[in-house]
Amino acid sequence: MKYNRIKKHYGAYNKELNWKITITAFLLKYIESKKDSFPQNLNWDTLLLIISLIEYKVLTYVKSKGKKGYVDITSKELKSWRYDYNQYLKFLIDIGIICKKNYSTSKQQSNSYRINYEEIYNLGKGSIDITTIDIPRNKNLNKLKECNTPKLNSCIHLTKWLDSGFEFDIENFKSLGFNIELNEYSYDNSLRILSYLHKIEGIKNKEIRYSRNQDKDNRLHSHLTNFPSKLRGYLTYKGFDIMSYDLKNSQPFSLIVFIEGYMKGNNRIINIYNKIYNKSIMSPKLFEILSDKGFQDDYKIIKEWVCKGLFYEEISPYLDIEFEDNLYKIYEFNKQSNSNKLITFDNKRDAVKKLTLRLLYSPNKKDFKVFREFKNEFPKFWELLVILKSQTEHKNSYKLFPKLLQHIEADCLIDFVTKKISDDYPNTPIFTIHDSICTIDTGTDSIYRLMMKYLAEYTGGILPTIKEEFWGLPITNLKAA
Repeated sequence: MKYNRIKKHYGAYNKELNWKITITAFLLKYIESKKDSFPQNLNWDTLLLIISLIEYKVLTYVKSKGKKGYVDITSKELKSWRYDYNQYLKFLIDIGIICKKNYSTSKQQSNSYRINYEEIYNLGKGSIDITTIDIPRNKNLNKLKECNTPKLNSCIHLTKWLDSGFEFDIENFKSLGFNIELNEYSYDNSLRILSYLHKIEGIKNKEIRYSRNQDKDNRLHSHLTNFPSKLRGYLTYKGFDIMSYDLKNSQPFSLIVFIEGYMKGNNRIINIYNKIYNKSIMSPKLFEILSDKGFQDDYKIIKEWVCKGLFYEEISPYLDIEFEDNLYKIYEFNKQSNSNKLITFDNKRDAVKKLTLRLLYSPNKKDFKVFREFKNEFPKFWELLVILKSQTEHKNSYKLFPKLLQHIEADCLIDFVTKKISDDYPNTPIFTIHDSICTIDTGTDSIYRLMMKYLAEYTGGILPTIKEEFWGLPITNLKAA
């Protein structure tokens, strides 16, 4: 598959949703071929708007393994796109472009949708050869050079830099022979490649989008957070290479920040906890376990692992992971098939990281065999996790725990650390990718120094290990705090 033969259609813009309509060309060509059967009482431009929004979600959330290209889209979200969305979805389903899975009350799932790429275009044979197709203009669709979301008042110090300054180095991308060939056909591989191309074209066409939802994870989501790490070396900002400072073991570190803040009565941390769990006072049960000597013994060991950036390496002996045929194997429950699915990893650290997230985020009733040794070795720390996942009577109470950690991470990096850095250096571009702070590769020592200073200020002196990565160069360093 050659990049210079792959195009997407850009240019149509919907004012109401501040949305530039972007459709993969062969998908658009297929839709055009079905125009004769399109109901006359519906609007063609609205159809294009809806399919572009669905394709964006499919190619943005392609990393969700095991979903076979399906993404959850609530009726509330669909209605925000168009009040009579059902009629348009019915047409797309009838002509075979969209597949739909109905919602499940028992599995707590919304309706989910996928684009039937393999039926629209035979991805299994040769290159994905996509040609450019133009849509005629009309009074309802206006041309816009850039698609920028209005600045978010909560983090304008970051969103002011999310602009047309980003460029993708197409020439080096092609000349260096980046491998996006479809060597082994599968729907997942095809989707991954289309996702890469979708993001490259988005940067090329100055399509900048971002959002932040305080009722969900409170993170700042942008084109950067979804940009594949394999392509970062070709991304620049106003001619400068970009570099990032990543917090190693970021989710366990957020837990450490919570424990320290809660024990020391940090109002900022306690307010986040009370907001997430809908409480007005400190939890006696939680305070009791944190004060327990047995917990303190467990915590001292785990805290040291996390702050040294070695949590996944140190916890691995306490996890039961299969190793066979040079692969590390774990089983994960798949809601779509209602069965356990085997997942394999080339290295043990990735398998351990996957299991650690399950340890933190799975319901308490899921007493997995794989965690049994960890539970026996650190019983009081395990008890803390149980408490944090059962703070309310609701059966989905366990989902509040990851939300707590995400809010602490966002409050720390977005609302505190980067805000203070921006006050000190208002003319230096700063971006975030959840647990990373990014900037251009000039004056970076000052940004790193301030990052550590304000991290220590936020956490009360607890510092993580930082992974320093230069995107434009094959250099990665570790800086221990």
